[in-house]
Amino acid sequence: MNRALLPGVVLLLAGCRSVYEDAKKPAPDPDFDHASIARAQFEDIPVPEGFKLRTDVLQSYSYQCGSFRQGRLLYEGAPDPARAASYLRDRIPQHGWTQTTESTEGGARRLEFRKGRSVLRCDLRRTSRNKAGLTALLVTVEPDPDLAKGNPGS
Repeated sequence: MNRALLPGVVLLLAGCRSVYEDAKKPAPDPDFDHASIARAQFEDIPVPEGFKLRTDVLQSYSYQCGSFRQGRLLYEGAPDPARAASYLRDRIPQHGWTQTTESTEGGARRLEFRKGRSVLRCDLRRTSRNKAGLTALLVTVEPDPDLAKGNPGS
């Protein structure tokens, strides 16, 4: 073997051993009680005053890449569902969204909007999560399923 290659081979083997030793170390235990995921609120989706984003227990996430975006953002706040729905009905269209449906079922309200290739759903309901008098607002943004099926305008 050429003596000039010997130092390179020794360094290569030493590096491989270091990588192998690191791979054998146990991974740290995740702290699920205090875990959160990266999330950003969408700039063109206003939220009624007094609502706070739930960041505990991995309740909210968002992803955006170019014109594609998807997210599930859970908020809680004090206004009753009817008042929050009125705010959303008035303010969201000011950001370029068009309201397509509104429904009420079992005390829960759903408002649906469309903009470009995205669908926005706002679900409002009273919450029973150990705090009386709060309203949950679930904001869901996803690609328009009609466009994905090749049915634009359906």
